[in-house]
Amino acid sequence: MSLLELAAVLALIAEKTIEGDKPKSPSIHTNESTASENTSVNSSIAFNPEPTRQLVKPLKILDLSLNYDQPPVQPNIVYPYKSISKSKRSFNSTWYKQNPWIEYSIKFDQIFCYYCRHSLTPSQHCNPNAGNLTIHGYSDWKHIGSMAKVHDKCDTHKLALAKYKGWCNSKIQGSVTTMIDSQIRVEVAKNRTMLKSLIRCAIYCARQDIGLRGHSETTEISEIVNNDIATENKGNFVELVKLLCIESQTYCSAYEALPKNAKYTSKIIQNDMISAASTVIAQSILKEVQEGSKIFSLIVDEARDDAKLEQMSICIRYVHNSVVKERFLGFVELKELNANALSCNIKLFLNNFGLDLSNCVSQSYDGASVMSGQFNGVQKKIKDMSGNLCPYIHCHAHKLNLVLVDVSRKVEEVHDTIGLLEAVYAFQSSSTLRYQVFFDKTGSKVPMHCDTRWVSKFKSIRYFKNNFTLVLTALKECTESSKYKEAAEAKVNILSLNLQTTTLDYSRCAKLIKSTMEQLINLRSEKIFINIYNEAVSVFQTSNIEPNDTLSPTRELRISSTLDNYLTYSTLGASTSRKEKQNMSSKDTENEFKRVFFQILDNMNNEMIYRFTQNNEILNYIHASDPKSSEFLNSDLLVKLGNMYQPYTTNDFIEVLKNQCLIGKSLFLDNLTLSDLHQQISNYGETFDHVKKIIELVMAIPVSSASAERSFSTMRRVKTYLRSTMKSSRLSSLTLLSIDFEKSDKLLKDPTAVLEVFASMKNRRIQFQI
Repeated sequence: MSLLELAAVLALIAEKTIEGDKPKSPSIHTNESTASENTSVNSSIAFNPEPTRQLVKPLKILDLSLNYDQPPVQPNIVYPYKSISKSKRSFNSTWYKQNPWIEYSIKFDQIFCYYCRHSLTPSQHCNPNAGNLTIHGYSDWKHIGSMAKVHDKCDTHKLALAKYKGWCNSKIQGSVTTMIDSQIRVEVAKNRTMLKSLIRCAIYCARQDIGLRGHSETTEISEIVNNDIATENKGNFVELVKLLCIESQTYCSAYEALPKNAKYTSKIIQNDMISAASTVIAQSILKEVQEGSKIFSLIVDEARDDAKLEQMSICIRYVHNSVVKERFLGFVELKELNANALSCNIKLFLNNFGLDLSNCVSQSYDGASVMSGQFNGVQKKIKDMSGNLCPYIHCHAHKLNLVLVDVSRKVEEVHDTIGLLEAVYAFQSSSTLRYQVFFDKTGSKVPMHCDTRWVSKFKSIRYFKNNFTLVLTALKECTESSKYKEAAEAKVNILSLNLQTTTLDYSRCAKLIKSTMEQLINLRSEKIFINIYNEAVSVFQTSNIEPNDTLSPTRELRISSTLDNYLTYSTLGASTSRKEKQNMSSKDTENEFKRVFFQILDNMNNEMIYRFTQNNEILNYIHASDPKSSEFLNSDLLVKLGNMYQPYTTNDFIEVLKNQCLIGKSLFLDNLTLSDLHQQISNYGETFDHVKKIIELVMAIPVSSASAERSFSTMRRVKTYLRSTMKSSRLSSLTLLSIDFEKSDKLLKDPTAVLEVFASMKNRRIQFQI
């Protein structure tokens, strides 16, 4: 028995003692003395004409139910008799069926209300109709029928019964909170499914470089679907949503059920979806950088968009899982083009992205003075901001272009040949009829000359070489003339294409440059020239052309009239006139072509030496990372490479690096590339961690700024004339989704991450998160 129950019993005993009666416990035996005593006790308990104003706690009877989890206590026994109105009466078990709320206490020979005992509050227990059946009990068996009817109609009993029924329903369906929570979860799941489809539509448009918005997007989707004829194009995004509604009636019904002010197709929502998707990709890139050694290289270039705004493209190069990756991060709209403004914008952008400039180990730009300036250019300011040596790498693709530009300027024949090829292209492309003639004769298009000045002309040269006779035939059929365009440059195709790849590391770049230079030297031989010359003569003979006719058609030299009274032995400038060239013997013609051939090779080789090998300390140290080099894992050279990054210059780091080089020198000789070497070193865990960091640093050094150049190609597809009012933030997001096709494809398949970012950007009218 609890203290509360004991106190209640003692209170009853004390009350009877004051009245002079000897207290006795109720008994189930039927003798008269016991019955009379019980009658006096029960009558004093049961009949109380005035309700007690003091709050009384319900009596907890030990032989009754404790809560709703226990059923009503309804024993079927021989009930004791008591004298009521001079008659012996007792409880009857048939009353259980008539009033199922009855509970019988054997101990007190009284009944209680099962519902009211467990549901009513202490203040409600003071109600006279409820109090008799919750606190004191009832045992007037003569009037139990009328009492039960009154109690059934009592408001407190009805409230208790309602609470009991609610408790029973909650046991089956859960509590009210659980039911509400369950309903919310169902609604949120529907909303998320709906939003995922809308996000996929936005990502699809971004990946395909097509516009999202139309001229007017005010009409409801349901109206568009139900109309037989669409009067206006609502834009690709809304039209894709319309297509989803047409394909799926379930989706259409769910979409129509959305509130009119929460259809999630507005231009603001579209921008939020695109921004959320680009944020997820940016977070993924940042995670990849931080999972490695956290170092990266900076690649930057500028270009003007269709709105005549200067856009700066920022890319980074880093190593992730032994793979070199170059990623586009975004565009920055420039208001000023000086070195200070450019460097400050770069630092601010990287900080907002989550990258620390102190982890930048190198930088690659084009050769513009504002970028490459050694004393006050962007490269010097970034170097000072990072606190590292952060060497500037002049884009090797641009370097190669400069080599060939200089060759075309120095060798007149190259200059004229490239100009002639562009003139032929311009001639056939300016007329549909001439274009068709060339196509019919050669079976293919004449390759276009791209305005981007470092793009290779190899396809054009190969086209004319393979279709020379057919091109001549096509020209003869055309009677219109054309003007020569300004001559551009040619390139060594293999080197040019490789320098533009994103995975090319500096070690392989050095090998490729060296191999190209050796090939140029090997080409300078009599045997190779004779083979090329004989092949050309064979083509001339097939086309009925004399070799002399192909020499540069310089004009006839005229001596100044001021020298009429003088004897002139020679003049400056070209020594061979057109007439003299035409009168050359075949041997003289061959020698003239050989001179031109050797002159081209000599100029190219000299320019390669000047631009790629001189003043390049990195090339002098890079061999230490090449397993095929005799300097492989030369600790002194690797230490000099480590000087590029401040944390790698400590004495402790250098000492551990030298020890690891001694062990690994003979262990990693079977690798072909830096990626293979990095992967094998990674397999040893922390054993060669310092060597691994230096190898990562070498792999992170950029070779060219081609990634930034490619971003401008995408920018021109995204920001067209019809979309020229696009803001820079939207342009960056769309370009990132278009360029990083692999990551955006994952988001297209599962846009859950985009949905989470979208839902957390601001409070939405519809709930998408629990």
